[in-house]
Amino acid sequence: MARRWGKAQISSRPLVFRPKLPPHKPLEEKEGRGAAQLEGRKRKGTQRRGRVFGKSQRWCRLPLFISLPSPFILNPSTSSFCRSALSSPPAPFLRQLFVPTEMPPQLQASTNYQQFLRSIIGVARILQILLGAGLWAIIAANKYDGPVHFVLFVAVLFWLLTLALFFITLLGKQDLVPLVGGDRWLTTNAAHDLVAALLYLPAIGVMAYKTERSAYCNVEHYKHPCPYKAYLAASTFSCLCASAYFLSAVYGSCRKCRGEQTVF
Repeated sequence: MARRWGKAQISSRPLVFRPKLPPHKPLEEKEGRGAAQLEGRKRKGTQRRGRVFGKSQRWCRLPLFISLPSPFILNPSTSSFCRSALSSPPAPFLRQLFVPTEMPPQLQASTNYQQFLRSIIGVARILQILLGAGLWAIIAANKYDGPVHFVLFVAVLFWLLTLALFFITLLGKQDLVPLVGGDRWLTTNAAHDLVAALLYLPAIGVMAYKTERSAYCNVEHYKHPCPYKAYLAASTFSCLCASAYFLSAVYGSCRKCRGEQTVF
């Protein structure tokens, strides 16, 4: 509607300013340019995904600690590297994942404990401690005389030395041991095991001799104390101890021949 004010006629419709637009391009040209941009984006995304997750490429293992519930160390020398991923910066989520952090001391100590207890030398040390304790306990619980004192001496001596070696290695304090610690710790362990195996051989002979001498009392109606069963058990434990020390000595010697400096 329009109002009349005197001779002027004013319109009540709002004024709309329309900017001047450039001339429209043909529809075929617009579609072609959009399709080219979309294809470029797809190709770029495919290259990025192929660089990180592609089937033909392996994961690049970075020499970093990863702060996960069960942390582990990635060794770059034992794996193949991705050329494309190393030549270009990693994706943002990879930067957040592979953050160089240090392993806490408590977690590192717990890892060392588990590695030692699961190693061959750790299992051998536990067997040596148990078998040695069983040997001297059997001898001390029964009446003994003569050369059995030598067997008891060997059993107690190497039981104490094995306990010391076990806890020093478990706690990782071998560098604090003077003269025989540090780089010489593997040699010390191998020498200790070899000497123990050699000294257990005469102990086996003594216990076998005492077992044979006391075989007369191993009858059903014998009423006096008979040490036959105790000597037989001590002979068995002596053989097992000698075998355990011999195996650990061979293991330590093999590691030394390969040029390694640690016991596990």
